[in-house]
Amino acid sequence: MRGRMLAVVAVIAAWMGLGGTALAAPHEMPGTTYDPAIPSPTQALGFELGEHPVRHDQLVSYLSTLDRLSDRLVIEQIGQTHERRPILLLKVTSPANHARLEQLRTDHLARIEAGTDAPTDAPVFVWANYGVHGAEASGKDAVLATAYHLTAATGPEIERTLDTAVVLIVAILNPDGHMLRVGRVDRFGGQATVTDPAHHQHGGWGDARVNHYGFDLNRQWLLLSQPEAQAWVTAWQKWVPQVSLDHHEMGSNATFYFHPGEPKRVNALISQRQTDLADAIAQYHQRALDPDGVLYYAEEGFDNFYVGKGSTYPQVNGGVGILFEAGTAAGGAIETDNGLRTYAENIRLQFRTSLSSIAGAVALRRELRTSQARFFRDAKATARSTGPAAYVVAAPNDPALAQRFLAVLATHGVQAHVLAESLEAGGQRFEAGGAYVVPTAQRQAAMVRAIFETPTAFLENVFYDVSAWTLPLAYDLQWAPVARGAYRDRLLGALAQGSFTPAPVSAPEVGSYGYVLRWSDRYAPRALGRLLREGLRVRVAAAPFTASTPGGTASFDRGAVFVPAADQPLSAEALHALMSTVAAEDGVVIAPVVSGRTPTPGTDFGGRKTWVTIEEPEILLLFTGGTPTADAGEAWWLLDEQHHLPVTLRPAADLRRLDLSRYTHILALGGVASSFGAVEKAALTAWTEAGGVLVASGSAAQWAQSAFADDDEDEGGKDGADATDDPARQDYASMEVAETRDAIAGALFATDIDPSHPLGFGHGDRKLAVMKVGTGTLDWPAEDPFAVVARFDAEPLLAGYASAGAIAEVAGKPAVTAQARGSGTLILFADNPTFRGTSPGTERLLLNALFMNRHIRAPRSPDLSEDDHQSE
Repeated sequence: MRGRMLAVVAVIAAWMGLGGTALAAPHEMPGTTYDPAIPSPTQALGFELGEHPVRHDQLVSYLSTLDRLSDRLVIEQIGQTHERRPILLLKVTSPANHARLEQLRTDHLARIEAGTDAPTDAPVFVWANYGVHGAEASGKDAVLATAYHLTAATGPEIERTLDTAVVLIVAILNPDGHMLRVGRVDRFGGQATVTDPAHHQHGGWGDARVNHYGFDLNRQWLLLSQPEAQAWVTAWQKWVPQVSLDHHEMGSNATFYFHPGEPKRVNALISQRQTDLADAIAQYHQRALDPDGVLYYAEEGFDNFYVGKGSTYPQVNGGVGILFEAGTAAGGAIETDNGLRTYAENIRLQFRTSLSSIAGAVALRRELRTSQARFFRDAKATARSTGPAAYVVAAPNDPALAQRFLAVLATHGVQAHVLAESLEAGGQRFEAGGAYVVPTAQRQAAMVRAIFETPTAFLENVFYDVSAWTLPLAYDLQWAPVARGAYRDRLLGALAQGSFTPAPVSAPEVGSYGYVLRWSDRYAPRALGRLLREGLRVRVAAAPFTASTPGGTASFDRGAVFVPAADQPLSAEALHALMSTVAAEDGVVIAPVVSGRTPTPGTDFGGRKTWVTIEEPEILLLFTGGTPTADAGEAWWLLDEQHHLPVTLRPAADLRRLDLSRYTHILALGGVASSFGAVEKAALTAWTEAGGVLVASGSAAQWAQSAFADDDEDEGGKDGADATDDPARQDYASMEVAETRDAIAGALFATDIDPSHPLGFGHGDRKLAVMKVGTGTLDWPAEDPFAVVARFDAEPLLAGYASAGAIAEVAGKPAVTAQARGSGTLILFADNPTFRGTSPGTERLLLNALFMNRHIRAPRSPDLSEDDHQSE
C-alpha cells in the first residue's frame, strides 16, 4: 500500500514541478512576460509560494511594494481586525481608469440606482474575496500571485483586461484566523515534509477557520456583528460589483469546486439569468483547468440559499457570485484519496481561476451590466406591485438597539426613514419620531425582502446553512408590515443614520439620594459592570416602581439598577461624574433620585422584597479545542467586546484542575459537555449547590439536566419499534431529502417569555424569537412551576424550514429554565442564546443570568411560617 502511495506522490510531485519539471511557479502564467521592475513573490519572500505559509505582515509588506512600484494598483485600508491587523482593498485597473476611478464608480452607482444600462465602454467591476476562513490558506496566498500578475504582466492581453475591468481584491478577509493557521503549520513543521494526515500539523482546522472571537466570518455578510464584515460589506456596497469571487478550501479528499451551485437550492431572490451567467463564466474555468487534467466539479453540494455567505450575498445584490473550493493541503502536503495534495497546487488553482473569472467577466461584461441593471429594476417593480409597501420598526425602550439595526440596514444600502407621523400597523402603535419606516420599493428592494420576510415553504428542504434570518425577529424589535392603503409618502421623515455606538444620552442631574439606571437599554449590563468594578454598592429591582426625581416622578421596570449616594467609596461629586460618563459612553438612561421613599407602595429603596444587593460576577467560560468558537466564542464576544466584562477562558478538559470557588458563574455552552466525566459532574453539581450559577445551552444543557436529576428519578423511555414491522421502502437517491423530514434547518421559533422572571427583566412583552437549530428541548422542571422562563409556542415556526414532526416535538416545550439548586442556580437554554452575535433578545437572557440570578429562588414550602420567610 505504501509503495503505491509513494508512486502516486512521485507522479503528482513531478506534475507540480517538485521533481524538476518545467511547470510554471504558482504565481506565473505560462507564456506571460513579466516586468522585471516588479519583484515576484519568490523574490520578495525568499521562497516560492506554497513552500511555507505567508505571514500577514509579509503579505502587507509585499502588497505595499506593489502599490509603490506599479501605476496599476492602489491600496486602501478599509478596516482592521479585533487583533488590530489591517484589512486592505486593492484597486487594480489601467492607469487611465485610475485617473477617473471615482467618476467611474459614481456613474456606475447612479446607473444601478436608476436601473439603466451602462454605455458600451464602461468597465466591468470584479470583486475577489480571499481568506475569509483562516485555515483555508491557499486562497489567501493566491492574493500575492494574482496581484503580481495584474501589476507585472506585460503585453496587449493584460492591457485590454485592465482597460475594460476594475478588479477589487480584499487582502485578506480574516487575518487573525490566518495567523492562527500559520502558527500551527510553522510550530509543527520541520525540514522533512510529513504527508501523513494524522500529523498534528494538518489539524486545528476549526480553531483557525474563525476570527478572534470564534465567529465564522463567511456567515457575517448579512449579520455584520464583526468588524471584518462591517469593513468588507461597506466597501462592497461602495462599488456594487457585477462579479464577486469567493475562494475557499474544503476537506482534503475532495477535488476542486466552482459555481454554479445546486440548481434546486437557490434563493428565490436570485434570477435564473444570474445562474446562467455563472455557468457561462464557468466555461472559462474549464478552459483553464482542462489542459492540466485537473479534477473539478460544479452544481453539487454547495447552494446559494443563505444570503449571508460571500458567494450568495452578491447575488441578492444584483451580481454574480462564484464560490471556489479546493481540497485543502492542510500543513502543506497531505496524502488523500486522489493522491498527494500540495499547498502550491492549491495556490495555483486559486490563482488560475481568479484570472479565468476576470477573463470571463471581461468577455461577458455587456451581459453582466445588463443583468445587474435589470435585477434592480425588476426588484423595485415587484415591490411596487406585491407584498407590503413598507415595514415599520421600533425599539421604544432601547435606542441603542434601534441604532444598531439601522446601521446594518445602512451598510447594506437599505434606506430607512424616521417615522414622521404616528401609525397603527399589525395591531401595534408606532410613535412619530420613535420608529423607522423602510419602504420596499427602493433600489435595495431584494435586500429589504431578504431582511424582513418570513418564508416557511421551500422548493427543496435541504440546506447548507440556516433557513431563516429575519433580522427584526432576531433583534426582538417591535415591527410590522405596512399595507399599501396605510402607506403614505408623508410618513417618511429624514433618512435615519445608523451607528454601532449608543445614541447620546444627556448627563443626569445630581441625585442627592442616589441614581437609577434603566435596564432595558442595550448597554445597561456594560454600565453595571463598570459600576461594580468601581466597588460601588448596587441594588437591583424585582418589581416595577416609581422614583422621586428633581423633575417629578419617573417610572422604571423590573431590573432597574439603584446606586445609593451614601456609603460609597466615591465622593458625591465623583459619583455624579461617573454617572455622567456612563450615560454618555454607554447610552443608558440614568435618573437622579431625591428620596428613599418611592410613590409605589412596597418598593422603597431600602426594602427587602423588591431589592437585592448584587456583586461583581466572576465568570468562567469553558470551551473545547484550542480556542473558543461557535457558542462559546459568540458568548465571549458578547460579554467581552460588547459589554467589557472580564471572562476567564479555560478548556473544558481543565475543569478538574481548577479551584472553582473563585467563580460566581460558569458558562458551559453548546458541545462543551462532551469533555465532562464523573469528576466534572461531581465538581459542577457541588459547586452549584454551594452557591454557584451554572449556565448551560444546547447539548450542555441536556447534559446538565441529566447530571442534576435525582438518582432515583424514573426517566422512562421510548418503546422500540416492533421487530416485525416492515417499514416502507424508499429509493436510496431520496435519502438526502428524506433525512430532512424530521429536521429544523436553523429556523426562527416563537416563545412565550415571562417578563416578570429575573431572566426576563428588560423585555417589554411576552414575545421572543429564538434561533432553533435541531430539535433539542428541555425537560419540565420537577416541582417548580415558576422555573420556565420561556416556552415554545404551540405553533412556534416564525420563519425558515422545520418539518411537521420537528415542530410537534418542540411545540409547548421549555426553551429556557432557571432553578435554584441548593444555594446556587442552574440556568439552561435549549439553544444558543448568542447565535452569530445577532440575537439581542436572547442575549439579554444570558446577561440577566449574570446579574439577576440573586432574584431567582425556589418556591417556598407552604408549611413555612411567616417568620421562616423573613429569616431566609
